[in-house]
Amino acid sequence: MNDVQALIQRAKEQTGLDNFGDPSHREPLTVLVGALKSEARLTEEGAIGVEHRILSTLVTRLNVEELFRQYPEISQEKVDVAAVIVGLPRTGTTLLHRVLTSDPRFLFPTFYETRFPAAPLDW
Repeated sequence: MNDVQALIQRAKEQTGLDNFGDPSHREPLTVLVGALKSEARLTEEGAIGVEHRILSTLVTRLNVEELFRQYPEISQEKVDVAAVIVGLPRTGTTLLHRVLTSDPRFLFPTFYETRFPAAPLDW
């Protein structure tokens, strides 16, 4: 697994962007990457998968920050949320989400929208 600076550099190269916004994410990211490298005992495939997920999250953060820069009115949007589903993996959250979304009265995010809240800016 790459170090934090290498991951950040790769995200910048993939997007052509460099504004990550508030830098408060850096310390937790550094702790996470350090723990993954020294404690997680990941297989080679696991390390590649986790690195890809972290890189994807950094790319999404860059895209979100750019969208807010281009369209500052986004922050004025009002979003009414009736429920937020959170939980640890394998605890039934996906099943609950699917049950709730089967009711046409609810508007729900698709998997893609929850995984990638900002589409690449070149779409």
